[in-house]
Amino acid sequence: FTRWSPLRPLVVMAEANALHLSRRDLGYVGFVQLDYELTQGLHLGATGEALDAGRVRGAGSDQSKSPGAGEPRLGGWLTASWFFLPHCDLRVDAIARQNEAFTLLSQLHVFL
Repeated sequence: FTRWSPLRPLVVMAEANALHLSRRDLGYVGFVQLDYELTQGLHLGATGEALDAGRVRGAGSDQSKSPGAGEPRLGGWLTASWFFLPHCDLRVDAIARQNEAFTLLSQLHVFL
């Protein structure tokens, strides 16, 4: 995990993890995220992600590689977050992942 701010309004965050699952080859998951504060309280972001859970091992398993199982499955997010009041924010994400339907997600957070 790393977090770095090369410029005052920009933050770069990255994370990588190894995945060890029973009856699978070693896999990994990771992402790189850019967060830019356009103006106070309004953030725009972009995220790239990769997942490889490893190929299934053992009798009867298909040994061919596929995205997410033996080769990386890629995805990307575009995000807008608005912190409109203290302890309140609204977030909208557009999510595209390999071999999955496009997703548009909105969230309202209210917290103490």
